[in-house]
Amino acid sequence: MDMIKTKMRERTERKIKNDPNVGEDTINDHNNIEEIMLTGYTLKTLKLVIIILNLSYFLGLVWIIFCKLTEKSLKA
Repeated sequence: MDMIKTKMRERTERKIKNDPNVGEDTINDHNNIEEIMLTGYTLKTLKLVIIILNLSYFLGLVWIIFCKLTEKSLKA
């Protein structure tokens, strides 16, 4: 993450050096901050979905094992 921040900082500094008015421009998003935030939130959401799916899968496996063991103990 630090490498990405460093690259973005260098890119921003180059843009400001080439055109000093870019540093004062508050209307246009020259750093694509909205896109970066959207990408970050999308990745966090995807990670959460994967964790939830894995958790439900393994809990389902534990439940099946529990049911099979309970069924065997009731038959005996």
